[in-house]
Amino acid sequence: MKQILYIFILISSIGCTNRDGEIIDLLNTFKKQNADLKAQITALKITADSALIAVVKVNSLQTISDKKIELIQTDLKLLLTQIVSLNSQMTSANVDLEVIKTKIDELQVKCFELVAKVSLLNSSFTIKVDNLTWNLVSPGSCWRVIPNTDSTVLFLSRTNDVLKSTNFGVSFNSTGATFPIVRENLGTFGGGAYSNYNGGQLVIAGMDNGYYMSNNNGSIFDLTGPKGFGCVSESIIALKNGRFIASLGGFLRGIYKSSGNDNQSWTNKWGGEQLDPRNFSQSNNVIFSATTAGILKSTDLGETWNKELPGNIMDVECVNDSLYYIDLNGNFYVSKSTSVNNSKLRFSFPYSDSMDCVYSDQNKILVAVSNNSGIYISNNRGFTWTKYSLPGVGQYKKVSVINNKIFVTTSNGLYVSVL
Repeated sequence: MKQILYIFILISSIGCTNRDGEIIDLLNTFKKQNADLKAQITALKITADSALIAVVKVNSLQTISDKKIELIQTDLKLLLTQIVSLNSQMTSANVDLEVIKTKIDELQVKCFELVAKVSLLNSSFTIKVDNLTWNLVSPGSCWRVIPNTDSTVLFLSRTNDVLKSTNFGVSFNSTGATFPIVRENLGTFGGGAYSNYNGGQLVIAGMDNGYYMSNNNGSIFDLTGPKGFGCVSESIIALKNGRFIASLGGFLRGIYKSSGNDNQSWTNKWGGEQLDPRNFSQSNNVIFSATTAGILKSTDLGETWNKELPGNIMDVECVNDSLYYIDLNGNFYVSKSTSVNNSKLRFSFPYSDSMDCVYSDQNKILVAVSNNSGIYISNNRGFTWTKYSLPGVGQYKKVSVINNKIFVTTSNGLYVSVL
């Protein structure tokens, strides 16, 4: 076996000079072999590092511990340890190149096997978002799909009435309730939510008319909340205690919270600068609000609010310890929910004057609708998106992901796709 140390000894013993071409060529050959093998080790380490990152990502997507993932992760860490050891050996003069090359070949085979396992696991846990089929379920301009507490009933708020589905969105039927047209051919606006309060309450935002509330699954509604020109709500959410948090525009703009025995008393909980809240996202007792003046945060179920970030924000989504938000220019950012100022730009949507985005923890996907350009779906936390444009649709309004279905409301009607 030839060893680099032998070459150095040989050169020293015969007094090698720059004219000893044959010996210099031999030395250069071994130097090149050494460099090539180190390059292979470096490339192998990069592959193994990427595989380890991938398996950690797969592991983070799972809500249940998977023994297969743990075993692969352990194997990859062992592989990286062996690679580091090889790299250390290559820096030594006394190294057997043939032995090292054999070890590299063995580790490459092992690494490729582990990478294949990670890829297989990742594909099995990732929802495919391309080639989805979209079906028009209910015609007419509509705002949003609202599930009851266990999703056995779905409500569809439209411009002047509410429809109901008891077959999980296969079809929708009239509840008999209609809302008077106020202006712009609208009786309602974008906001709506269902609460567990008093056995179940459905709230629909009214056009200049505060909030319409029903205690009998949408058959009869009472009018509650502030009234006046421009007092429209883009977003309403239900808290775990049954109370509602709702946005309001116009001269009474602010963030309102319901209270009282009937849940129909409303108090403005934002006393700061004038702003229009557009969207809410909640995680346990923490609520974020996207507004025309920035991102607001509440840690006490909407009783008090603080500004976390300035700017004109269209949408905000709280996902575990991360926060995703979209500004007025269509820029999609990600940050820690505890440190919104340290944000990273992840994607840029085409300009739109309105966007709605939701995250499905069950399916591990983000779905966004842009008012003038279409539907966007990401299964990798917003790094890349698959776009859909529905024929004949002029405006995309709101999106809901309920169980295995995506519901998109448009100016033409309600479209549904099954994941």
